[in-house]
Amino acid sequence: MAQTHKNGVFLGSKALGINLFACLADAHPGVDWTIIHPDDAGDQRNCFAGFRAVAEQRGVAFHLARNQREARALLAGLSPDIGFVCGWYWLFSPGDIAAFPDGLWGIHNSLLPKFRGGAPLVWAIIAGEPEVGSTVFRISPGMDDGDVLMQVRVAISPNEDIADALRRIEAGLLERLGSQWGALLDGRATLVSQDESQATYCGQRTDEDGGINWTKPALALHDFIRAQAPPYPGAWTWLGAKRLRIFRALPFAGIYFGTPGQVLRRTGESVLVACGANTALELRSVLCEGESLPQAPSAVIRSVKDRLSLSPPAAA
Repeated sequence: MAQTHKNGVFLGSKALGINLFACLADAHPGVDWTIIHPDDAGDQRNCFAGFRAVAEQRGVAFHLARNQREARALLAGLSPDIGFVCGWYWLFSPGDIAAFPDGLWGIHNSLLPKFRGGAPLVWAIIAGEPEVGSTVFRISPGMDDGDVLMQVRVAISPNEDIADALRRIEAGLLERLGSQWGALLDGRATLVSQDESQATYCGQRTDEDGGINWTKPALALHDFIRAQAPPYPGAWTWLGAKRLRIFRALPFAGIYFGTPGQVLRRTGESVLVACGANTALELRSVLCEGESLPQAPSAVIRSVKDRLSLSPPAAA
């Protein structure tokens, strides 16, 4: 029997999107794909050239959408049957979703129904979750509440950061998504409804939300810092008139009395800073404003008289 072909649209960007598109395209021969890439030239993670190269190699139509209006016009002309989203900037209206009779599917980096909303993986690590993951689900008009096709679960130890979690999540997605996508297209997939009683939500984050409040205990700040480590911009504090981004830190094992934000001591390359509840945090890697590469904290914080703070010094 002849293979029934479907029109598929991949909407997205970023390196993970390239890898997931290749996985989907290889998983089932019955989809004629088109890629729509958002205009994200201002994002340092931009992978426009990579997406265009993949489209050329595979003989797939490729379009750049400069805004939501252009994206909707492209979709209207394509009459897609099914779609997949990874790294998209604009919200989908009920009408946008209804344009995909076989569903618009996407990933959400949480174990839905937990951590619905913005920056879910960041919030999960801030919360100290020992297990994180990603969900492939059907996009719906609600907030991340559609039926689940598959989930990837990964353990994250207390001293691992968001980059470690992202690597494991991507590996899990690439290992399993192809077979699950093929089952979906062949009508063999088992979808799971989300349990609304277990739903939790999180808000969008901006760089300003990364400010370190030194009155919090060291363990909470350790989670806060590792949740925003590269490839994210990093949690930050003020050192005098310059912002200092903290990429890696570890809680001090014992009790340490000090004023929150006070530099307690400099040992080798590391610096110990007082936190709330008589705790301390050992800074291991920092990036000072104006520099391009991370540095040893002791190369930047030069005196125990220094203070780190949530606010810049008052103007004279």
